[in-house]
Amino acid sequence: LSIATIVSYRKHLARWATLIGKRPLATISVSEIEDALTRLLKGATAHKKLSASTGRLSRTILRTAFEAARKRKLRADNPVADTTAPSSARVRKAVKPYTDAEVTRLMAAAKGGLFHGIEAALTVLLSTGIRRGELLGLKWSDLDAEAGTLAINRTVIPDEDGSPLIRENEAK
Repeated sequence: LSIATIVSYRKHLARWATLIGKRPLATISVSEIEDALTRLLKGATAHKKLSASTGRLSRTILRTAFEAARKRKLRADNPVADTTAPSSARVRKAVKPYTDAEVTRLMAAAKGGLFHGIEAALTVLLSTGIRRGELLGLKWSDLDAEAGTLAINRTVIPDEDGSPLIRENEAK
């Protein structure tokens, strides 16, 4: 698994651990898992409200962990397998690109800002559409000014503690 995947799995499992509590696996019931998932989807926890797709992913990760526990005879069954996954109906929000006036205001606000190079970073983001982590992973050697190309060879993602992790040759 990639570092980003492991970090994601740990984050999801840590969320479940705080909701369900740290106790013997055999004591965790189907209803407790469904209740915790419902609270996550409604935003009724200290954690950020999850979308249905993130809720499904989080449930899948937990189901996989319980399945591993079942196979290792740490539990007789997999209670997550008996829960209901969040609805797969997707509601896509329409992407609304910045208007020319918004870009002008943004660039004016960045001019002489607190961070050196923010104007250049915004220019690259707005003109290429690369992701924030991809921007943070750029090196001068990624730029071919003669050909007018920019190679995306690495991305920077936050680790569990917020420190940066660099993924080489794994950019989307």
